[in-house]
Amino acid sequence: MACVVYSCPHFTVVILGSLNASDFPQARVNQEDEKTFGCGEVEDSEHVGEKWKIWSEELVLEVLLPLLREMTEKVMMFNGSYNWENTSVMKYAMAAVDCWEKRSMEKREKPRYLLKCFSLEAAKATLESGRIRFSHPDIYNDALEGVCVWDGPFGDDELQKYDAGKRENLKNVRICCFSERSSEGMLPHQAYYADEGKGVLIFFNTDSLLKKYAPKEPEHDAISKRRMWYVYRVCTEKQLKDNLLGVYYTKFCSWRHEYEWRIVLDAEKDVKRLDLKVVHDKDGKPFMDVSFKREEIDSIMLGPKMDFADAKDIFEKILKKFGKIKVIAAGEFEYGSYTRRRYDVIQTLEDLKKFYKRKGLSTAGSHEITLTIDDSTFNAWNKTAMEEEKLLHQWCVDVINETLDDNGENE
Repeated sequence: MACVVYSCPHFTVVILGSLNASDFPQARVNQEDEKTFGCGEVEDSEHVGEKWKIWSEELVLEVLLPLLREMTEKVMMFNGSYNWENTSVMKYAMAAVDCWEKRSMEKREKPRYLLKCFSLEAAKATLESGRIRFSHPDIYNDALEGVCVWDGPFGDDELQKYDAGKRENLKNVRICCFSERSSEGMLPHQAYYADEGKGVLIFFNTDSLLKKYAPKEPEHDAISKRRMWYVYRVCTEKQLKDNLLGVYYTKFCSWRHEYEWRIVLDAEKDVKRLDLKVVHDKDGKPFMDVSFKREEIDSIMLGPKMDFADAKDIFEKILKKFGKIKVIAAGEFEYGSYTRRRYDVIQTLEDLKKFYKRKGLSTAGSHEITLTIDDSTFNAWNKTAMEEEKLLHQWCVDVINETLDDNGENE
């Protein structure tokens, strides 16, 4: 069987084959017919011929995965009251997206570093102790944390056995979360987990983390396991039967934007090989605080909304704990209607003071300046702006503001 999952003039997509999660669903595409085709299950033979082409894996991942991902997410968002997930179109589309998503995830290169957000208080505690916290999954913000979204042949008895095993296993699970997104891509994460930008980002070296937490695993397997798989349905029986920890590496697709990695520890087994302390919060929930070394960290970023007093306190703690390490101050500089995000490397406390002084100058008020220039000057400025990959307006504002900043520092 096959299923037409998308159709418009000159572009119709048919998903071929079974819904088995271990297979890579092939796609047959028609880009010639002007007519549209009715969506739903069809026989394979109904869509063959010169007009129908089987797309390569590269094209599927580059073109069809984003298309069907957007389609399924919009259906979920705007048709919540309708039993959409049981239609043949959505079953095929969701199964295809899940499988293609995993293949895409496996093909991504290893990131140089993994980012972790800290609230201001958590950052202070982490820097003072030199320990990173592994938490019990009960405290996480996903209501489906550790719940397997099952779409397989298990009956009630098997699921009850699984649930019983999961509850027993839950006692020992401790998790630490990271993201492979860039610092710019971490803006939503800072809002969620770093006091809305008032906290800290720590860039951990990926190789150091894998060496420490997956010392005996082949690198490809270690990476593949710890990258979160975002799915509509978990329908791999092996994941339920043989690897109870596997549910903590799988999340519902609405969390896909986090690009999360996880390190999952077993409180009984891993306590024997890691330098850790077991502590409890005020509600009695257990944590595992694992020590980390200077070489495990690439750099530390101060949040864009952190005030100077907190930035000074954090910076001094960094110097005391690690000595020389790359520290980055992030900030948004506002000049009238123009906002520029800026990242400065901070080596001394004086650098930090200058950075915050510039922020103060940028938000102190708008500076209205009228420039009158001849054609040759305009062309020269425009050429320089293009070389710096900026619009002329942006380039002019940057030059003027840098001059104002320098004048402010010399006052």
